[in-house]
Amino acid sequence: MTLSIFILKKNLCSQVMSKLKYYIFHKNPFSGPEILIKSLINELKKKKINFYLNKITPITKKILFIDDKINLKKYINTNSEIFIGPNIMTMPNDDKIFKSKKISRILAPSQWVKKKYLKQTRRKISKINIWYSGVDENFWRPKKIISKKIDFLIYKKFSYDKEIYNKILNYLNYKKKNIKVIEYGAYERKEYYNLLLSSKALIFISQSESQGISNFEAWSCDVPTLVFNPGFWIYKNKKYISNSCPYLTKYTGVYFKNFEDFKNKINLFENKKFSPRKWILKKGTVNFTTKKLLNILKI
Repeated sequence: MTLSIFILKKNLCSQVMSKLKYYIFHKNPFSGPEILIKSLINELKKKKINFYLNKITPITKKILFIDDKINLKKYINTNSEIFIGPNIMTMPNDDKIFKSKKISRILAPSQWVKKKYLKQTRRKISKINIWYSGVDENFWRPKKIISKKIDFLIYKKFSYDKEIYNKILNYLNYKKKNIKVIEYGAYERKEYYNLLLSSKALIFISQSESQGISNFEAWSCDVPTLVFNPGFWIYKNKKYISNSCPYLTKYTGVYFKNFEDFKNKINLFENKKFSPRKWILKKGTVNFTTKKLLNILKI
C-alpha cells in the first residue's frame, strides 16, 4: 500500500522572514504543526513505511494532506483515498473543499476541535478521527542530577484576558516564588528544554490549544502543568467551547479558569504528586501516535 503525504512548502519570502525573525529577534522558527510534521516523517522512516513526500505516483493508494490545501484542491478527484488534517484548516466552512465527499477521513487533533467542526457543519462532514502528535521522549527527558531551582516556569501565549499574566506574576512574586518566563515564538527548543530541567512546574497561559504540544514536552520532562483554561474561543464573531490543554489528566496537571481559581488551585497543585512522564510514555510518544495514525490509514 503506497502512501503519499503532502505538507505545505514555505515560499522563499516566508523562509527569509523566518530566518530574519530568528537572527534579529531570536524568534523560534518552529511551530507546533512544523514539529508534528518533522517528528512524523522521522518516525515513518524509522518504521520503514514506504511513502512519497509531496507527490503522487501511479501506485499511490492513500494521500494524507497534513496542511496543504493547495494540493488537496489539485488532487481532490484522484482515485486515491484522501485523508486531511490535522493542521489543514481552522474551520471546515472556511473553504468548501473541506466538505467534499471525496474526502474519506478528517484528522482532528483533539475532541474539542472535532466538536467545533461538527457544530459548524451541522454534522454534514466526512468522518472525523482524533489524531495528535507525540513527542520524542528520548530528547525530552528529565535529568536527576539537575536541581529544580525554578518554582514556576510561565509559558505565555495569547489570551483574551489581558490581565491574567500580570496578576499571576505579581502573586507569585508576592509569594517569593522563583519564576522564569518563556514566550511562544521567542525561544529555541533547547532553551525550553533546559528551563524545564530546572523547573518544578509549568504555568501555561493560552486561550485555547488544538493539542498543546508544549505541555507534552513539559510532561515528558516530568514537569506537571498548571493550565489557564477559560473554556471558550471566538472565531469570526462566534463563540465555541474550547480547551487550552485537551490532554491534561489528573496525572499531568490541573486547570484553572481565572485568577481567583488560580489562587485556589495553586496550593492544591503544589501539594499534589503527579506522574506526567509516565503518561507520556504510555500515550504521548511519537512511536505511540504514529502507530495510531497508521491504524487510521489502515497501513
